[in-house]
Amino acid sequence: MVNPTGSEYAREYVELYNRGASPVNLDGWTVGDSLDMDAIIEVASGLVLAPGRYALVLDPTYFTKDEPYLGIPPEALIVTIEDAAFGRNGLVNSRESAVILRSPEGAEQRMTYTPADVVPGYSLEKIDLDGGDELSNWAISFVAEGTPGRENSRRLPDLDAALVAVMATPDTVHPPGAVTIRASIANAGRTALADAELVLFEDSDGDSSFSSGDAVLVRGRLPVLSRGEQRDLTGVWEVLTTPAAPVWVAILAERDQQPANNARPVQVAVGVPSGALRISEIMADPGPAEGQWVEIANVGAARVVLAGCKLATPSRALPVGSPAPTLAPGDFLVLAEYPDSLRLRYGFMVPACGLDGGFPHLSKSADANRSVWLADATGRAADRAAYPVPEAGRSLELVAWERAGDDPTAWQTVWGQLHATPGMANQGMIPPAESMTLTLGPTPPADTLGIALAFPEASVHLTLRVYDMAGREVRRLVDGEQWPAHSTLRWDGLDSGGRPAPTGMYVLLLEAAGTETGRTYRLVRPVVIARRR
Repeated sequence: MVNPTGSEYAREYVELYNRGASPVNLDGWTVGDSLDMDAIIEVASGLVLAPGRYALVLDPTYFTKDEPYLGIPPEALIVTIEDAAFGRNGLVNSRESAVILRSPEGAEQRMTYTPADVVPGYSLEKIDLDGGDELSNWAISFVAEGTPGRENSRRLPDLDAALVAVMATPDTVHPPGAVTIRASIANAGRTALADAELVLFEDSDGDSSFSSGDAVLVRGRLPVLSRGEQRDLTGVWEVLTTPAAPVWVAILAERDQQPANNARPVQVAVGVPSGALRISEIMADPGPAEGQWVEIANVGAARVVLAGCKLATPSRALPVGSPAPTLAPGDFLVLAEYPDSLRLRYGFMVPACGLDGGFPHLSKSADANRSVWLADATGRAADRAAYPVPEAGRSLELVAWERAGDDPTAWQTVWGQLHATPGMANQGMIPPAESMTLTLGPTPPADTLGIALAFPEASVHLTLRVYDMAGREVRRLVDGEQWPAHSTLRWDGLDSGGRPAPTGMYVLLLEAAGTETGRTYRLVRPVVIARRR
């Protein structure tokens, strides 16, 4: 410490370290500068410096001034000098000078510095205790007032595995694929690096280091590296699915004293497997407060993580919200303008998430560009849809997975009571029933009657009426609307005027015609309404 805070004649110090295997008696040793050398003398604990211990040589005035250095460990050997100050007039910081340590036999260590090498209030610390005294082996302490009597903040650690660089080739990949990982590793410590591993992993907890909960992609042992040795290692990452978190490379070495330099991210964009994701449903003209939305489905055989994916229209592209959702094979996900409103309308179990920054506008007019696509992390379109003009309040569904979504004829309006099927199988993809069926429940109904319909047609034009026993129409539930092959609806027990129908026997009349075949269906079913008292 050549330029301390506080008194120059009380707070300068020189620290010594015994790096040998035997004790060293400091009796007869001197310290100073090129103009004056002073003998090291005892303070209270003798002059013998044990192996692996520090000795702190302090100004004599230090012990009379109330300006202590905090944090000096009790095992440090405290000594002083016979003169009033180090060297001729204290350690110099206004011109080039040297600090000299001399043994009784005349062996000398000399560290030369200039004012440019000094920062007020910070000590000069030796980096490699086994290295020479050239200025390149010294550095300003990381901490104010230095580290008197304890390990240097700039000391070369005993064990330090360093990951110097990581490169991935290619920098984009679509599973299944392979990425070559080249890692440059170095032994930056004082001792040999052995029993270390290199791991490629998904950083699930986002802490930029390897943890027990992180998914391991590739793992292997490192060769033994001697001090200062650096090697380039190459491995192959077989990319079978999209990773669920950013991918990193890390060196695992027990007792590593500098773990901060052990890990680096892998700069590679992993896209969606070809054909894995399909845009399956589009709500471009929603009802009040519902918001626009697009449903996607994983039709592949492996899970897909939507990290880096964007939903895009000709006017805008916005990323899927974080954390990135994961879709297992067969899963649906609705990318929604208002996810909470969507769940309120269609049920809280609907799998939905928002986009960062809003929602790209879905055009709905006949003269607009009605297209939307899902871009993956590489920028490639995982799927693209060009849809027909939507009907207000009803979604458009893809009729079959094998149909190209950019063909407007591959989309059909969702018919029936639901208006849309977010998070559920598309109506057109559910096979027609073998025969027409009508199922009622509960039996007898109490206030509300549940009705389930199935037809051996892709869709029908349906009329469904309720009559009393005198043949008077009580309620028209469906009036010639197009409905899918499988449908559910309910009669709430009210007549056409909104009044509760009295307890008694009623007749349900079903009439339907196949949309494509023209085949007609007619069914009469009695039903009893039993009112709760």
